[in-house]
Amino acid sequence: REIVNPERSGYRVGRVESAEGIKRVRQFAFDVYVKRGEIPPHLLNKEGLFGEDKDPFVTQSVYFVVFDTRIKKIVAASRLILPVGGKGARSLQIDVTTLSERAQAYLKVRESATIVEPASYAKAIGAPWITTLYLLREMLHYSLDNNIGYWLVALNPRIERTYLRRFGGAMYKLGGKVYSKVDLEDRRPKNTPYIIDVSNALRNLSVMPGYHGWLLTPLVKKFFMHKLHMTDRHVIRAR
Repeated sequence: REIVNPERSGYRVGRVESAEGIKRVRQFAFDVYVKRGEIPPHLLNKEGLFGEDKDPFVTQSVYFVVFDTRIKKIVAASRLILPVGGKGARSLQIDVTTLSERAQAYLKVRESATIVEPASYAKAIGAPWITTLYLLREMLHYSLDNNIGYWLVALNPRIERTYLRRFGGAMYKLGGKVYSKVDLEDRRPKNTPYIIDVSNALRNLSVMPGYHGWLLTPLVKKFFMHKLHMTDRHVIRAR
């Protein structure tokens, strides 16, 4: 789908459904991770991807992308990992079995509203921050459209601060630390798990880094929406 006034914004955003499209999105993401030193290149296969042994969640994922029409390249991408097999949050990439009984009970109560996991976020080096906003908005709207109530995330300290600025009171800290189930040779430090209320997150999502949407006056919001060629209600939705 294209953003409002795509000829001026220069971006298209939406889901990727074809096998070839998903492969390209994953190759883009892993290329970003390698360039940033987050993944050693020898862990990737000949296609520049994790194999099924390291990432068994591909078939239960929905992929999203921001495409820059001016340079004809992907500039940001992510995915939502969906629960399968009636296992709820236990079927996601985050290993919730290490959470406290209280936190696991908190998740169990909310599984009727469907809990998914946003993962594999990647932004091209040098791409503007607004591409992240486009991506998150699309993922949140997809979640609402498909009756998904919550996101489960595991955040390192740097990303944790960013998420708290963007989503504010939509986030609930589960406590403790969790690992990812992705099989890396050197397991990364445990991250902090949060549950994010999707409907509240969409309302709280910032239009500027470091500011919650509700902190902006109507005049300031109108100015930024005009500059970004968006509407207030459907910031990155196609007409």
